[in-house]
Amino acid sequence: MITIKLKYNSSTEYQEFLKTLRKQYTSVYHYSYNRLFDGLSKKEIYHLVSKLNNVELIKGRLIIDCVDLANNLYEKNKKSKYKSIFGSRKNFIQRCKNKITKEQLTDLKLVSLYLQGETNYKGSRYFNLDILNNKIIYKYDKNSHFDLNIKLSKNQQKQLIELENLCVLKKSKYTVTLNEIYICLSFEPAKHEILNLSNTRYIGIDLNPTNIGISICEMNKELKIIDTYNYDFSEIVNKTIKTKTTSDSKISNHLNNKLNYEILDISKRISDISKHYKCKFIFIEDLNFKNENKSKSFNRLTRNIWKKNIFIQNLEKRCCINGQYLYKMNPAYTTFIGNSMYNYSDPVNASIEIGRRGFEFFINRTKKFYPNFMLKESLIHRWKEMVSDSHESWKELYVLVKNSKQSYRVSLEDVESFNVFRKKSRMYNIYRFC
Repeated sequence: MITIKLKYNSSTEYQEFLKTLRKQYTSVYHYSYNRLFDGLSKKEIYHLVSKLNNVELIKGRLIIDCVDLANNLYEKNKKSKYKSIFGSRKNFIQRCKNKITKEQLTDLKLVSLYLQGETNYKGSRYFNLDILNNKIIYKYDKNSHFDLNIKLSKNQQKQLIELENLCVLKKSKYTVTLNEIYICLSFEPAKHEILNLSNTRYIGIDLNPTNIGISICEMNKELKIIDTYNYDFSEIVNKTIKTKTTSDSKISNHLNNKLNYEILDISKRISDISKHYKCKFIFIEDLNFKNENKSKSFNRLTRNIWKKNIFIQNLEKRCCINGQYLYKMNPAYTTFIGNSMYNYSDPVNASIEIGRRGFEFFINRTKKFYPNFMLKESLIHRWKEMVSDSHESWKELYVLVKNSKQSYRVSLEDVESFNVFRKKSRMYNIYRFC
């Protein structure tokens, strides 16, 4: 059993609520402990507690957890002739000597909330873990949710991300002990395989609103492309765009949830691919859009429909669990350079350049931002004059091609051979091209 104790911050409203809750919880705890000494069973105490006055906040599962906590203390002390002194014998003596006030002793008697975990409720019915955002969400009931902001060491973050992932899959649970200053999480450590990752293998990822391209590469003396995939989910995105209902309508919510599910599933598949090929590094675009005046449809697609943040956060969790490293790379000209050098589809070509750039910059530390100037054969004749005038500069060539309105992107129809796999789904399809 592992227990992680964390100091946290929250709102003043939460602090006042928790203190009131702890006072009532302590009353039920003391009452339950004394009734156990009177010979009552836990089942009998559950019914008696529900009839008590001034403990209206202690209800449902909280009663069960509180009685179980009292029973733990009772099992330790039942052979003794004397009952426990709540708040400790030392503090009781201090009060008898008037060294502390009655109010101080009352505060010292308060019991920390003891909330047991449940696998079927994704680890706990009262808490949601959001470790990448450094917070734990306490859900007292349907209408009362509180954010507990925490600070984690790297080791704590790795352990809790792994726990969060297992809880989402309903494979683990955790018990929480909570007061106004600290939150303690207790859970069984996960048993997982130790991956033998290669220091020369990596994955490059190109993110787009309607598709994701990935390439598995190896960098020794030269770049070797091992495998490529292109996940296309434009069918769901296009249907979402055409939907003219409000964002809180049933249709919009269904499409949004469906797209979230598919994006998370792609993240899982990419993680499985990275483990299969023993890739130690994953390179992805650093996508931060500036506030530019674009069309409403463009803004809706890139800011509302595009699930890039959900994808990246989920992939970060999986990398942390697998012992992999994820780096975000400046994506400038990656699409142009990738399509100018390689013969795969557009997002895959870009992913190859993103991976190469990331490996050179972060791992080899050569800071070689652009690759050696080299065009694929199909473009050499088409851009012969522009290439000779460009002096082998990617930036200058990009400007020339853009001004000449020449096409450089490679569509799937232009790729000579590829395999298509359709992912089974009840209503929509994700297409995987490789």
